[in-house]
Formats: sequence, C-alpha cells, structure tokens
Amino acid sequence: YRHSNGQVAFSAIDNQSGSNVGAELWASGGTAATTRRVADINVGADASSPKSFASLGSTLLFSATSSSGQELWASDLTTVGTRLVKDIASAGSASPSRPVVLGSRAFFSADNGSTGIEPWVTDGSTVNTTAVADAHAGSANSTPTGFTLFDNNVYFSAEGASTGQELWFTPLASPNTATLLADINTSPGVGSSPSGFVEADGRLYFAATDESV
Repeated sequence: YRHSNGQVAFSAIDNQSGSNVGAELWASGGTAATTRRVADINVGADASSPKSFASLGSTLLFSATSSSGQELWASDLTTVGTRLVKDIASAGSASPSRPVVLGSRAFFSADNGSTGIEPWVTDGSTVNTTAVADAHAGSANSTPTGFTLFDNNVYFSAEGASTGQELWFTPLASPNTATLLADINTSPGVGSSPSGFVEADGRLYFAATDESV
C-alpha cells in the first residue's frame, strides 16, 4: 500500500535475521536501505498480519492482531509512532474493515462484541474513535458498506432490523447518529442492497433493487 508520505507499507515475514517474528508491518522507500520492519506488533513469533491500509493525512490506519485481538492501529511508519488506536472489542476482536477516509475522518465497520458489526468513525485518536450508530439494534449485524461522502453527509448501505439492507446516512460534521434515508424495497425484511455509489452532476447515483424487480 502506498502511504501518503510516498513510502510503501506492507505485511512481511523476516526469515533472514533469525528474529523469529511473524508477519508484521514493514515499510520501504524503494531501496534496500529504506526497507525495514516498522514494529513487532504481536510480540514474538505470532503474526499481527497487518491489512486494510488507509491514509488519514500523515497517519497510516490498518487492522492488526496483538494481545488485544484484531483491532484498529495507526502508524507514522516509525516504531515509536505505531500504536493501537482503540481496543474496540475488549473481550475479543473487533475485526475492523478497511477504513474509508472522508474529510478528516475515516469510516469503517467493526464489532465491539455487544452490538454486532456496525458503522464506526475515527480521526486517529482513541477518544474520537466511536460507533456511529447501532443501525441493527441489539447484537445483530448491520454490516455497513459503501461509505461515500455527498453534500456533507456520509451515505452507506446497512441492514436494519425490519428493512433489510437499505440506504442510510450520517452528517460528516457530527457522525454520532445514523438515519435510514429510504426503505427502497418495501417488502418486509427484504433490502434493496444499495451499492456502487457515484456522484455526478450534483446527485448521488447508486444501484438498488425494489420490490417490483
């Protein structure tokens, strides 16, 4: 993954140094001298298997596994600057999806262990890494996808308790709640599965299936 600072971040196993370290975060500036392991996140032989990279300004966000489980991490591609953003699922793994950077925040899905897979947002700090909403109330998953910025709102597809997978949005300026925009497929419990969001000519276009199709 090419980070915003021009370096490439990737996961690799060091089989040559005798360090007995699993797949960890590496970075390279394109030369042997600038290619190095950034951090041993899952200390010892176990791998942290970093993945789902995204650049939030100068900060690299990614998912990695440590003693806290699979959680959201951040790095400036230095050892000292590599840190756990938040232990979202304190009793397990949040398994965050690839963050989608919109404005000064990144949106992703994660499971905190009690509300299921729901939309989350971060600015890279612990205090501002929060759930947007429990779109599918309770422990069931809303499985949000397709985070897209349009007209100062973030639109996404998510599954509600009675609507199925439909179109939702949250204000970019204060993403601490989410609203169902439309139940496009009105058949009970059947979603329209919105996808393929594209902005053009001042409108947001997407594909969806209603009850007549």
